[in-house]
Amino acid sequence: MSIKLLRDKVPSANVVAMFALDGQESWNFFKNDFSNHVPVPKQSSVVLAAGSLKFASVTPFIHTIGLNNWGEYDEKGQTVEGSKVKNPFQIIFRPTTEVNKLFPETYKEDVTVQLQKIPAGTVIYTVLAVEEPGSAPVKIGAIKSKSKFVTSKFGDKDLFFKHGYMEEDIKAHPNWKSKVPSSPSFVPHIFGN
Repeated sequence: MSIKLLRDKVPSANVVAMFALDGQESWNFFKNDFSNHVPVPKQSSVVLAAGSLKFASVTPFIHTIGLNNWGEYDEKGQTVEGSKVKNPFQIIFRPTTEVNKLFPETYKEDVTVQLQKIPAGTVIYTVLAVEEPGSAPVKIGAIKSKSKFVTSKFGDKDLFFKHGYMEEDIKAHPNWKSKVPSSPSFVPHIFGN
């Protein structure tokens, strides 16, 4: 999933989050936590390896999305002084029991149809932040639907979610580098190297 946080007169803060590169066994979209840190798959495939190589052509930290840009400006678009810029190491979107129980484990219908059944006013995710590598997640908020879900045009040409680079987070927090897996960690053995 992608989230865009709008700020006045400056670029939005964005995050892309998911459960795992290799998916999940359940058809329930709200079965697992989503995060900007995706675990390295335990097993690989040629498809995962090819995707990882493509991602690695842009960044060596393919299992993480940086959040440094979240703290550069406040909601009014005012620049935050360099020493006061603060962002978490990791953000976790934990589905609530309320929304989890709305969705079946097996395929019944398209997920876009299922999402449209979520009533307005439903708390969808509890939002947790991990301030530093190794620290416990702390609740910082919740995501609640204000209206019913609607679909947009497939491949919407006007909406763009910029990926934050972990390199920017590491530049601001050099001690994080050893805690972030560089990739592609599992690719060489697939191609016999």
